[in-house]
Amino acid sequence: MRRCYCQFIPSLLVAGVLLLGVGCERGAVPTEAQVLKVGVIASLSGPERLAGAATVESARVIADHYNEQGGFEVDGEQYQIELLVEDDAGDPVRAVEIASAFVRAGDVHYVIGPEDDRMCEAVAPVLDAAGILYVYYGFSHSLLEGASYGVLGGPRPVQMFSSVIDYLQQNQEDFSICVLAGHSREAMHQKLQVEGIVEAAGLDVVRFSRFDVTEQVFDPLDTPASIRSCMDRFMLKNPDAVILCGQRHGTLSLALSYLRRSGYAGTVIAREPGGANDFKQVRLMADDLLLVGSSVPIDERSEYYLDLKNRDLDRDLEWDVDVDIKLYALGSLLRGIVQCGSDALTSPVPLADMIGSMEFEDPFILDGRLMGFVSRGSYSANRQLSVPIIISKYSGAAVQVVHRSDLPY
Repeated sequence: MRRCYCQFIPSLLVAGVLLLGVGCERGAVPTEAQVLKVGVIASLSGPERLAGAATVESARVIADHYNEQGGFEVDGEQYQIELLVEDDAGDPVRAVEIASAFVRAGDVHYVIGPEDDRMCEAVAPVLDAAGILYVYYGFSHSLLEGASYGVLGGPRPVQMFSSVIDYLQQNQEDFSICVLAGHSREAMHQKLQVEGIVEAAGLDVVRFSRFDVTEQVFDPLDTPASIRSCMDRFMLKNPDAVILCGQRHGTLSLALSYLRRSGYAGTVIAREPGGANDFKQVRLMADDLLLVGSSVPIDERSEYYLDLKNRDLDRDLEWDVDVDIKLYALGSLLRGIVQCGSDALTSPVPLADMIGSMEFEDPFILDGRLMGFVSRGSYSANRQLSVPIIISKYSGAAVQVVHRSDLPY
């Protein structure tokens, strides 16, 4: 049982999710009228399988929690949860086929997933046209501004880094920051956004070149010559802090190693790593490191959260930090349905009509934090689950929460 009090939670084992199927299979499924069907579109094979596994596992532990108690209660009646899990294999065509099948079924009114901009942009028109309310994990402009029935499932990277800049602005007077981006178009866009936030806050942005943003690409998996060239130019500037954005999954420890071996002693700022080995290695080098994510300290977690986490650990699976965000998808849908009443079981319209004004207590935190389907924070999407953003400072073996954003939302 003491395993659940580990604050640093590593990657899911995908095989356990693939063997799982759906979350309601532990017992007999009751009559059709007493079942809430929730579609799940996730990549359980292909390069995004870890992210897909986190999507499924987050919903599975919640479904199991309620189903073993006879279901969740709406207007005095108990309803079991049936998860209809489908693997899109990282293929937008396959994702559209799955979404279309949910539409044809006629009894799937809520969907979790998919993720990745390509997948979400392909699926959104199908679900929107059918009036299915869905929680997605993509960050393209068309999704954030235009989806009529879509709800972003967690914080945008730019929201997370905006919180970091708020913290730095409050605690530093003169501070120079260099933003190093990963090798992707999305990372370049994120870099430019973050630099704009830094400048708007009155902090100094350090750049290698004002004419070619690709000169500031930092990919820890690049050739040794390219990495040395990047580090040499970076160290000539030697800013007070460096923000790593848009980095490849599982490479934060490698990036941190290159920075430190190049002689950089300033503050390194990054998103929480999701991989087990990556997080362990990061901890070994954690000196003047700020990580931003949603890892609320374990002593502030509710008994409900601890029960969900124990279910995963009891099955010898490892808990991914991504799960802390993705728990909010099914958790929020259920609370929205309960507030709207039984009509929301057979149609998402009641919930969609109240989506801008609905509030409920965060079920995973002890302090009674309020949340909803619309974030009040900066850089939020039109409809977005107001998941907490936590900034933690790592120095040697010590870890301290230094800033909280969206608490309350």
